[in-house]
Amino acid sequence: MPLTEWLFGQRAAPRRGLVIVHGAGHFPPGYERDLIRRIQEELRWQEPPPNLPVCYAHLTEGADADKTRLQVAEFKSTFRNQIEYDQIVAALIGKNPTFSMLSSILGASNPLFSLVTLLPQFLPGDFLKQLRERLDGVRFPGGFDLAAVIEQVGRYLFDAELRNRVQGEVVNALDQAARTFDEIVLVSHSLGTLVSYDVLRARADQYKIAYWFTLGSPIAKVARVRSELKDLGKISRATVAWWFNVYDDTDFIANALGKALSTPACPIYDVFVNVATDPISSHDYFTNPPTIKLIADVLR
Repeated sequence: MPLTEWLFGQRAAPRRGLVIVHGAGHFPPGYERDLIRRIQEELRWQEPPPNLPVCYAHLTEGADADKTRLQVAEFKSTFRNQIEYDQIVAALIGKNPTFSMLSSILGASNPLFSLVTLLPQFLPGDFLKQLRERLDGVRFPGGFDLAAVIEQVGRYLFDAELRNRVQGEVVNALDQAARTFDEIVLVSHSLGTLVSYDVLRARADQYKIAYWFTLGSPIAKVARVRSELKDLGKISRATVAWWFNVYDDTDFIANALGKALSTPACPIYDVFVNVATDPISSHDYFTNPPTIKLIADVLR
C-alpha cells in the first residue's frame, strides 16, 4: 500500500499535465499562453497548469507544395464539397425534419456529394450562392482563409515526409509528458486533432491519456475520403480513458464524431458548445468559456 494511502486513507491525486496541439494556420511559439491563462483563471490557481505545447506551423509553412499539388487540388475540391453538403443537409433538416435521414443515406458514398448542386432546390433560390460567399469570407484562428486551411490539411495528408515530421513533434511532446506526468490531458484543435489521431492510432498504448479533447475536428470529413481513418488502431478505452469531441454546428470544419467512429471499445462523447453564431468565429475554441471549463474541470 502506498505510504500516502496508509497515512491519509486515500490515494494522492495523479499529477496531470496538458499537451496542446494547434490547428492549421500560422501559430508561432507561445500561441498557447492565452489558453493557459484562461484555464488558470478558471481553476483559480496561483500557478499555470503544467503544459507542453506542440508547435508545427513552421513545418507546414515551409514544406514544398509542388510535389503534392495535384493531389491537394483534388482534395480541396472534395473537402469543399463535403462542407457544402453538410451545410445544405443541416439547412434542410432545419426546414423539414424528414430530411434528417439524408445525412446517413447520402453521406454513405462520396459520389453523392455531387448532389450539393441538386439539394438546394428545396431551399431558397440564392441559398447556395450565399453559402459559398460565406465560405469564401471565413478567416480562421491562425489567420488562414478556408482554402488555405483545406490546403494545409491536404498537404499533411499527401506529403509523407511532412506528415512524419509533424507527427514527430506530437510524439516528442507526448514522450516528454509521459516522463513528466502521471496522466496526460491531450488538447488538440482542428488539423491538430487529425495529427494527434494519427499518432494515437499507432502509439496510444505507449502513453496514459486520461482525457483527449478534440476541438473543431475535421476527422469525420477526412474519413469520408480516406476510409482507412475509420480504423481506430490502438485507440481504445484502455489507452485513451475519455475522448471528448467538442464542436459547434456553425463551425464549417467540425462534425460530431460519435456516430462516425465510436465503438463499444472506444466510446467518443460529442459535446456541443456554442462558440459563436457565425462561422467566422465559431472555430475559435481556445477562447470559448465552456470549452475552457471542460478542460479545467479534468485538471482539478
